[in-house]
Amino acid sequence: MKWRTLSKDKAKELMEDYIPGNPPMQFDDDDCKMLRQELMDAWHEAEKKVAETGNQGKNWYPMDMEFGLGVYRVFSGERFHMTPRLAADTGIWRYIAVKIIPDLVTTRWPEEKSWNDRIFSKPRRIYPKFLWWYIYLCWQGNEKDTRMVIEGNSEDTILQMVDRAGANGYRPELYRAIIKRLFFFSTITPDTMELFRRVMKLNTARLVTTEPELTEGGIPQYVEELFNYINETKTS
Repeated sequence: MKWRTLSKDKAKELMEDYIPGNPPMQFDDDDCKMLRQELMDAWHEAEKKVAETGNQGKNWYPMDMEFGLGVYRVFSGERFHMTPRLAADTGIWRYIAVKIIPDLVTTRWPEEKSWNDRIFSKPRRIYPKFLWWYIYLCWQGNEKDTRMVIEGNSEDTILQMVDRAGANGYRPELYRAIIKRLFFFSTITPDTMELFRRVMKLNTARLVTTEPELTEGGIPQYVEELFNYINETKTS
């Protein structure tokens, strides 16, 4: 796959006269056309799964989760293999959002005031990039286990995960451990989202002076202490 990029200014220009929901009519090469088809298949499969679970219409998170897993699946294949290094290139995701799946992005975000953030302006909010990084940071080794630990989450969970890169960038193993521990805590904690916000905030503060991998017990123990501290201060 020859990855193509799009600047913010060019993306903005192309979206000025765009009609929400219109599919792209031309593609720059066969790879782009094939990528479009695979992402469309992932979207339709996500719609089907959401409908089967009865979550359709309640909120957008079930669709974001299922489509996110589909996006990650597509970009894990040999033809369109995405690496974290490539995924950090916002220009690639702008191109995908504007030239490959603008109709899907504007179906999810139909109000034009959302397009700047979700299509070309804010690097961490561009919809396909936003989803890929969320699944990558939550990945538990396979799709089944990943779905299990994230299916009870919300749109706010994605924001908390993807927006908190920190000074040294993302820490995938740490984030994966946090989201896994959140899943087990959710069975005994009624307000999971509030717990998650507090854990992420505490983690951000501690990372200034602490290297989780170098602490006694490593990442698992570090994460356990984060949750225990928040849980103890909440009940004290």
